[in-house]
Amino acid sequence: MRLSNRVALITGASRGIGRALAEELARKGVNLVLGARSVSAVQEVARQLQQNYGIRTLGVALDVRDRESIRRFVGTALESMDSLDILINNAGVGFEGDVDQITEEEYATVMGTNLDGPFWLIREVVPIMKQQQQGMIVNISSLAGYVGLPRWSLYHASKFGLRGLTESLRLELKPFGIHVMGVYPGPVRTGFFSHAVVKTRRTLKPRGGMYLEPGTLARRIVRGMEKNKRDVFGTFSWWLSAALASRYPALVDWVLRRWGG
Repeated sequence: MRLSNRVALITGASRGIGRALAEELARKGVNLVLGARSVSAVQEVARQLQQNYGIRTLGVALDVRDRESIRRFVGTALESMDSLDILINNAGVGFEGDVDQITEEEYATVMGTNLDGPFWLIREVVPIMKQQQQGMIVNISSLAGYVGLPRWSLYHASKFGLRGLTESLRLELKPFGIHVMGVYPGPVRTGFFSHAVVKTRRTLKPRGGMYLEPGTLARRIVRGMEKNKRDVFGTFSWWLSAALASRYPALVDWVLRRWGG
């Protein structure tokens, strides 16, 4: 996809991967509608990018767990921009806890953020993209959509679900000129673990050298968008982990049991 002068909607855009993606797309001349729960933070990001790159930007309050908030977000984008070309579902929340200790509220928060939110955002934008006969949907999933870890069952359920949604929609929407791309990050230096809900004493954290910088991942995602790639993995080791999980699941289970306890 040629990116210059397109309009992209990005969720969770006030920090981390979403913020880095907004910066990288701004460099490419993409006009941006940025959503986050912290409206002051996301509006400041939008202001800085407009000032630095001369693009049109909009920072909008968005809670992806709230369908009315989703409708307002997409409606504001339509009122303010000429088209709606790209949706990037980036907002997400981490959760670690034993399955028998998970509450209904925690379940609703994780699934609502990581799976339901992307689904309803896609539901809002697809009719617009179908009418345009073009568009792109980018779902930021995780290696957690391929490989399961102990005590992360709820998080994995949401990310496996998002991967399944991505795979299905890629086939369903292709006849309408809409490309669907999955992104499967491993550890990224975003403060993910510090913001995740942790209910167990022992948390599984990657070693420092395993992290990828958000700007590096953002550049690889944007290159994937330009080339209409099917999937994007930030590193070869991330791709290899997913491939091994698909081809040799018992071996991966053994390794993860020893690593994750």
